[in-house]
Amino acid sequence: QMRWFLVSLSLSTVLASNETFPYADENYFADSSEGPRILKHSHFSQKFRLGFKLLLICEAEGEPRPSIVWYKNGAEITPVRNVHIRERHISSSTIHSVLDIDPTTLADKAIYGCLASNSKGFHLKSMRSDYSF
Repeated sequence: QMRWFLVSLSLSTVLASNETFPYADENYFADSSEGPRILKHSHFSQKFRLGFKLLLICEAEGEPRPSIVWYKNGAEITPVRNVHIRERHISSSTIHSVLDIDPTTLADKAIYGCLASNSKGFHLKSMRSDYSF
């Protein structure tokens, strides 16, 4: 199961509600064809080994070029000692982002969201991670 995400572009935040939204891994809204679209992303279900690296990718395009924000269980991710976010501008309209967690812990089992947004709309892709030994 996955939590339903409500996106508020005016506040640039994503909040998780208590309602479930089964089988959906994306939400999209745009008021024109220039709205952001996530082109490449990690598979919906990710497995990682405890103590090793978890990499999640997200690449989006739009006009203007979108920004990407990562979420974990509905809360915006802030880089810390073992959590890094790298971004690369591929072109004037495309951005590539990587969420790198190394080393992983039990707390990294979660639903991650990649939110691409610009002034024309947003596109959210979700990925579920689980650990193995």
